[in-house]
Amino acid sequence: THRYTLFPYTTLFRSATMALLMDRVRPERRGIATSTYFTGFDLGIAIGSILFGAMVQRWGFSPVWVFSALCTLLGLAGLLAPNNTGSS
Repeated sequence: THRYTLFPYTTLFRSATMALLMDRVRPERRGIATSTYFTGFDLGIAIGSILFGAMVQRWGFSPVWVFSALCTLLGLAGLLAPNNTGSS
């Protein structure tokens, strides 16, 4: 049943952030932006699993949840930052 708990996350979060990304890049750069998005997402899962596992062993789950939330907010802030590339 745990696979169903991730369904809203994967469908809503990933779809929404991909739509925001596509709105922020020039049409000719959308392929690069998409590949960078998915590569970064997958690398984040791989590195985060190892890093957060070590953090849980050392400090427990509470600091990991806080750190994870901060990383998510930082990434979202970067995505929502004003676009100064002139591609509006």
